Order: sequence, then structure tokens, then C-alpha cells
Amino acid sequence: MSASILLSLVLATGVPSSAERLDFVPRQFQGTWSVDRKRCEPSAASMVIRARSVVLGGQEGRVRAVVAHGRFDVAIVAEIPGQSPTRLWARSFALAREETRLIDTTQSHPQIWFKCR
Repeated sequence: MSASILLSLVLATGVPSSAERLDFVPRQFQGTWSVDRKRCEPSAASMVIRARSVVLGGQEGRVRAVVAHGRFDVAIVAEIPGQSPTRLWARSFALAREETRLIDTTQSHPQIWFKCR
């Protein structure tokens, strides 16, 4: 997939237009995140974000595009392998100021992820 198509997908996820395209996921978004703050072991309810990859449900995918708007907003597009052909995963995140909560703002009902320590 071309870089321009990926960038269009990222921008469509809701990151403001004054965004900056990056070659990696910024450090403050990296780490293990869980939808359940009490359970941080790797599971279907956890997500690992690295500089150039994302792990979802035990499947690691390569980050294809990253767009940031300031320190607290980012959009990520990754290719996640699965039983069917590789799928594109595109998400827009807002990081809470204390950097312990990551809000997936892609859908109309935001999903909150808690940073695992």
C-alpha cells in the first residue's frame, strides 16, 4: 500500500490537520496497555505498542504510518497478520496528561486503555 494512501487513512481517523508524520510511535505512547487496569498480563484485553510495531491478541504487526499532533494525540496504522490475509489496523489515540490512560478516539464510544507498570 502506498504511503499516500496510508497517510490518508491516518488523517481520516480524526487527528487534526496540523499533524506531523513520524517514522515511529512516540515514546509516551509505547508500552503495554490493558482495558482492565488490574490485569496487565498479555491477553486479548491487552495491547503492546512499540516504536515500529503493535501487538494485539498475540499477533505482532508492523507500523506503517504514524501521525502526531502535539504530545498527546497520535494516529497509528499497522498491518496485523491473522488467519485471513493481513489486515490494516488504524487507530487514533489521545493520551491523558498524566500519561497513564490512552483513549482510543477512533469510534464514537471511546475505549480507555490503562498503562501497565
